[in-house]
Amino acid sequence: MAPVSPSHEPRFAIEMPGPPVSHVLASEGGGSSAQIPFSSLTEVSWLARRPDGPVTLQLDFSAEGNQARVVSYAIYQSGKKKLGDHRAGLNESVTLTELSDLGYHPLTLRVLPPTPPPRPAPVLLSNAPSLRLDAAKENWDTFTIAVHNLSARGLVAYAIGGVRTARDHSWHETEGTAAHPAIPAGGTDANVELATNPVVLLCALFDDGSWEGDPDFAASFKVRLAASEAMERQIDEVAARALSDPALDDAARVERIRAGIDALSEKLSPELVREALAGVPVRDLTSQQESSLEYALHNIKWHTSDGLAHFKTGGRVTLAQYWALTNSTR
Repeated sequence: MAPVSPSHEPRFAIEMPGPPVSHVLASEGGGSSAQIPFSSLTEVSWLARRPDGPVTLQLDFSAEGNQARVVSYAIYQSGKKKLGDHRAGLNESVTLTELSDLGYHPLTLRVLPPTPPPRPAPVLLSNAPSLRLDAAKENWDTFTIAVHNLSARGLVAYAIGGVRTARDHSWHETEGTAAHPAIPAGGTDANVELATNPVVLLCALFDDGSWEGDPDFAASFKVRLAASEAMERQIDEVAARALSDPALDDAARVERIRAGIDALSEKLSPELVREALAGVPVRDLTSQQESSLEYALHNIKWHTSDGLAHFKTGGRVTLAQYWALTNSTR
């Protein structure tokens, strides 16, 4: 009889003390963990002040039979040391007494069912008439929100989050491209997990350039899309020049392309910004938006250049073929 592979369905939820209280799911075979800075724990003795003390507490979670397993590690600047190995059944507790040996108050974790008891779903609001929200799944700390694109247009990007206040505003952004939209026409994205209540669909940008919702988000999305496409065109031009140079072999072409990519400016062109903002009631980007977009352009350059490091000269695939394969999804 062939061995039965472990199920990756969650068997338990491990409740971590707060504030705020949080939960980590544990499955057979493991794979889930949490990292807690020792600086956030309560000190109980001078041992916590040792200059060579640990930096991070790592907790690894798994399910073994009818018990949850918690293995604790102290991560030092110089390496990692196992501290404890605990097991407990459903609705039982695990106290990490080993933390006392390092000068900290022990944490107590609770083993709970993987599915939380029913609670009211968050209020769901959409500032984009073409998108509808549903609470698809209840989790311990969040709800999984399904975003439905009711329009006949591809949804290139959207922002979803909480209500904007003077002190706080958190949101989640999902972006695709016109060729590869985040949600196709009539499609659904059911992978957004949020803890806010109410949940608000803040803005939507479609593949025809139209938008709905918050104009500040629309401005950021439109400039980012235009700037990313411009950067990718410049990268393609750098590669085309190197690949067509008969005086270079593939190793030299790789170096030429990487040097050319590195030399490309990450600063936003005022003309590009002005053209992208046409039709949006926003005259300019904030400094924070500009910094975020320039960081996104830097990541495009880094990702493309890093991909060239995986090309091996002398094989059956030429650099031109490798470039076509690895950049065809743009």
